[in-house]
Amino acid sequence: MSTHGAEASWADAIYFSIRLFTFEFDLSGDGGAPYDADNWLLQIARFLAPATLAFAVIKGLMLAAASQFNLWAIARWTGHAVVCGGGERGRQLVLALRQEGQRVVVIEPNEQADALPEIREAGARVVIGSGTDPARQADAKLDKAKTVVAVTPCEESNLQIVLAASRRRNRRPLRAIAHATRSFAEMFETQPPFNRVTADSECGFFDHDISAARLLIGKYAPDLGPVLVKDNRPARVLLAGDGDIIPELLGVVVTQCQYAGSGIPAITLLTVDPDAVARQFPLHHPQLG
Repeated sequence: MSTHGAEASWADAIYFSIRLFTFEFDLSGDGGAPYDADNWLLQIARFLAPATLAFAVIKGLMLAAASQFNLWAIARWTGHAVVCGGGERGRQLVLALRQEGQRVVVIEPNEQADALPEIREAGARVVIGSGTDPARQADAKLDKAKTVVAVTPCEESNLQIVLAASRRRNRRPLRAIAHATRSFAEMFETQPPFNRVTADSECGFFDHDISAARLLIGKYAPDLGPVLVKDNRPARVLLAGDGDIIPELLGVVVTQCQYAGSGIPAITLLTVDPDAVARQFPLHHPQLG
């Protein structure tokens, strides 16, 4: 690379490279062009560089316009559902709400979250940012939502989101629920706003494992209670599996057997780590082996 036969400096190289993006290169050699006219790579770069820049600018404008349109559409909504957390729990919840025909806004900080394409395909709107950020809450119209569910991985964040929703000054109906473990929820359930439930307002907690355990019992053992009442004898139950759901599943089985008046069930548990289950299961029944 040279300018009029002289070796070009790095400053010259940078300067003339930038000029590529404005179509201002004189490739014929006149006007102080630094490259030979028969350099075919430079001929390509002369058009590719500004084309790349134009594509980047257009794409940026399209993304900005799409984002603004998304916020404009949400701004017109009332009585919708806001789901904070676009992970697996959030995905399942969004799909269920969309099947019911509800309008849903998802607040998720990770724009590359695996579940977001399916969430968008289901027709939900997505706001990128933290669910505890007041600006993102305003974008999602948290104050106008009928349902607010916080299912982020952080229990403290879920609590903050529900508290923020409960501070709304309008009188719109609200059901705000935070995902949290039983031990975490017990610290706040007796405090406002969780201890006040009205016809138009409810704030509370839910445990995904407890909900799943109840769903499993309801689906696969719907006749357990009536059979126990009829036979009036302890049930024999076989449970197989591992993970946090097993202690909750044990609790649901014992509770249902108690409701049926059949006494403490005889449970056989097949699991990978029985010690972990024993540490988590609330042993209110010492006679339960």
